[in-house]
Amino acid sequence: MSSSSFQPQSRASHASGASKRSVDVLILGAGLAGTSLALHLGREGFSGTIALVDARRDFSGEARWCCWGEIPAPLDEAVTHRWSSWRVGNGFGDGARQALQHCQSQPYSEIHAPAFFARFHARLASSAGVSLVLGQSAGGWSESGGRVQISTGEGAARTDWDAGRVFDARGLEMARLRRLTDSTARGREIAWTQKFVGQILRFDTPTFDPETVTLMDFDVPQSARGVRFAYVLPFSDRHALVEMTAFSPVAVDESELVGVLNGYAARLGRNAQIEGWERGEIPMNTRALRPLIGERSMAIGAVGGAIRAATGYGFGRTQAQTQSIARALVRGENPSSPLLTPRSRLQSAKFGALDTIFLRALDTGPDFARDCFLRLFEQVSPPALTRFLGETSTMRDEVALIGALPKLAFLGAAARSFSHGALPQRKQGR
Repeated sequence: MSSSSFQPQSRASHASGASKRSVDVLILGAGLAGTSLALHLGREGFSGTIALVDARRDFSGEARWCCWGEIPAPLDEAVTHRWSSWRVGNGFGDGARQALQHCQSQPYSEIHAPAFFARFHARLASSAGVSLVLGQSAGGWSESGGRVQISTGEGAARTDWDAGRVFDARGLEMARLRRLTDSTARGREIAWTQKFVGQILRFDTPTFDPETVTLMDFDVPQSARGVRFAYVLPFSDRHALVEMTAFSPVAVDESELVGVLNGYAARLGRNAQIEGWERGEIPMNTRALRPLIGERSMAIGAVGGAIRAATGYGFGRTQAQTQSIARALVRGENPSSPLLTPRSRLQSAKFGALDTIFLRALDTGPDFARDCFLRLFEQVSPPALTRFLGETSTMRDEVALIGALPKLAFLGAAARSFSHGALPQRKQGR
């Protein structure tokens, strides 16, 4: 999508011959957030009409999402793997520093995106009151008379929509993200990125522990700023996704990451067959977002604040956000302030402040960052840590987490954050 298409226009023009359609809810983008919202509307008993529109026709090239804890129905049907054990460490074998954790009640789950889209797009396309329209990009829109007018597609395929509400779920685009940033916070946010490149590898001999995810292995060449680590999702003892990930406040060269990945894969074993590649870049940014675009249109998903700054995880937040919107619409309420987490706005602000301090402290250097992550997984109980990562933690959980971290460094990071005015204020209004 072009960045200009995100901006509401003064009028949505109507081409002669274009089809005209009226719906209660128009969702732009049939990715994770858009599809999730449509599914939750159906599950909550929404009786209005829904249209889900996307410029794409093929979703087979998407990757996967992972998260801890409970996955709401019906999305739990799409879970492809679950692991109850995970590892964070600095190398393997004797002398390696490792933290091994196990939590049966809150497993680490994986959803393979192509299978997710194949399953749920087919279900939505066959649902009464739901239209799935692929291959149509969105133009500008206007709001008048409590309705939203927007056009999608071109030429003979053009559709002019009249919608009660519009939700923009077209995924991550930095230009659009900047437009939705609270202007008073620009220049004060902490802007890191999580960049990763991975290979799906199959070995001839047993290589992996299929019951244990390696969340972070820091035994890889580091850069001057940020931290790098290997991430391994084992699907069997011979088959796994092996990724090299960089958390960094500066640009990361992908070719360099590929070189580090190849070196790490070679240490795992010989004769590996590369079955596929995955790559991506996720913002780890503390910017305060203002997701309302108009009185009856708003951004959801990545550009609606659904990515956690300190981790880059977004699946759980996306579900909390879209469930909240669906329930509000079914109750006849205005979803002008959807919860970005399962808790209150105060909870959202709390996690934003903690993430800000954490990212500022990690900029101390790769050795310090590695020590912080190892401390967390060595000293904090698995249920407390996974609740914190899933943003359902209690005050007791957070006290345990803070107690495991180097006090002076984090107090200094907190002081710098306050002095820079960088602690986020989550604003939901226009």
